[in-house]
Amino acid sequence: MVRVAAMKRLVFGSALVVALLIAVSSAVASALTPETARREAKLAAIEFSIRHQLDESNVGRCRRTSAKAINCAAIAKGETSAAIKTCEINVMVRAVEHQFYTDVSAAITRHSCTTVAKERLTSSAAAKAIQAKADSFAGAKTELSSLTRLDDLTYLASARWIRPSAHPSEFSTTESCSVSLTARLAAGQVSVETEGFACF
Repeated sequence: MVRVAAMKRLVFGSALVVALLIAVSSAVASALTPETARREAKLAAIEFSIRHQLDESNVGRCRRTSAKAINCAAIAKGETSAAIKTCEINVMVRAVEHQFYTDVSAAITRHSCTTVAKERLTSSAAAKAIQAKADSFAGAKTELSSLTRLDDLTYLASARWIRPSAHPSEFSTTESCSVSLTARLAAGQVSVETEGFACF
């Protein structure tokens, strides 16, 4: 009888341990839901953006790797007047068991950043392209009379030159001409267009 009672206590004890393990596992899994993992990953991505002086962050796909861990991918971006910076972030969200409760923590396990310089048309490049276009248009050497930046990629200019008058008079045999031009930078190439022409 004593042996049977001991066996019953052993079986009952084993069943109780299994039940507790299942309960703990369920509690951990319920503590780390996809929604919780995404929320914690967003907070980690925002903190990363602030620390690296970026403008925005977004969490993409989250994938559960175990009952206690979910891995999320995020992207953080920022830009200055000269460049655009993009960072790919890996955030691991884990359920952390304590004696009486389960907590959730998120940590960035990997990040990779790339910086791409913005295109910007310099005044020297604009002047060179505009001068060549104006000289070709006039069929003679021209002088740039103005050069104004409109934005990072665009310059507005005017050029002038003297040519023999189409209707010479006893007072003048030449006339002064001017043309307006716009230079734009796109895909690393500068194009120039003429927009107005007059002689007097």
